[in-house]
Amino acid sequence: MEARHTRGPWRIEPQGIGAHGHWVHDDDGEYVAMACSRGDRTEEDANARLIAAAPDLLEALQEFSRNYDGFQDGDGNDCPTLLKARTAISRALSGDTE
Repeated sequence: MEARHTRGPWRIEPQGIGAHGHWVHDDDGEYVAMACSRGDRTEEDANARLIAAAPDLLEALQEFSRNYDGFQDGDGNDCPTLLKARTAISRALSGDTE
């Protein structure tokens, strides 16, 4: 599956004094998301950071998946961490939210 998202890196831009929400944009200044909360600025900041890190996180998971393909635990089972990584990659690329 090929990624169709806006290329990273993504950056955070607070809306301004007194306003709630953070814009997340690419290097060209194109907006890709807005992070809001119900008045909790700490949660809002954390959401914006997580969203902005998404392209880097996806790239890291894809690299991990390629480098540890076929890795098994001591009992011959697929590595649970590798399976989690592949599930997250699939969710990011296919739009499957469950």
